[in-house]
Amino acid sequence: MGVQRIGISGCFGKNEDPVQYYPVTTKRLLLLADRLLEQVPFDMAFVDIMGGLAVTQNMENEQTDYTQTANLVREEIVAFESKHGHLRMITEIGRAMMAPCAILVSRVLHVRNAARSFLVLDASSSDLSRHVVFGTQYHVSVLGKRSIHGRQYYDVVGKINSSSDCLAERCMLPSTDAGDFCVVHDVGAHCVGNIYLRYGYGRCGVYLRSNDGTVKLIDAPVRPSAFSTSQ
Repeated sequence: MGVQRIGISGCFGKNEDPVQYYPVTTKRLLLLADRLLEQVPFDMAFVDIMGGLAVTQNMENEQTDYTQTANLVREEIVAFESKHGHLRMITEIGRAMMAPCAILVSRVLHVRNAARSFLVLDASSSDLSRHVVFGTQYHVSVLGKRSIHGRQYYDVVGKINSSSDCLAERCMLPSTDAGDFCVVHDVGAHCVGNIYLRYGYGRCGVYLRSNDGTVKLIDAPVRPSAFSTSQ
């Protein structure tokens, strides 16, 4: 019988601006689909434009206009369907959708000043996956400190080490002391479901805040004592 149905998928970048990236990716893949359909009698099962969208980690940056992105993508799809009929489109934008839905709250254990200044948190990569290794930069704020005076650059790191356990590099923050609380924003796609336990540190609990303002524990913390066994 041979091949009768095919699907196309492609990802041409990561952490890209959706308005610039997604319509271009859609156009590239639909152009490929158009050429294939003109040459061979395949049934085009789907076109998957995948993900690769950036999360707006810096609060000073403009927020992504997803409506504009959707309209530009829709234009490419309509043009294709006018020639070939209905096409099933698939996207993989879960990270960009879920990231704004959670924060990580952590206490500063100590401040280390060397060639660079480090805020060492009581969190670690057991609480938040090390996406800074792959180029992701989280936005960090310090609770109760908003002054623009006395700000300096910090690397915000976990308690494991300051290289592979880094949450944010060169982060401009108010003068921060041990005991202050840091908030790491936009971590909804990277927390409990996407981490692993390292060095027996355990991990934090997960709390859900409802629309009525109530907060409840939905995933209990894992304590280091959980790794010990009794005879």
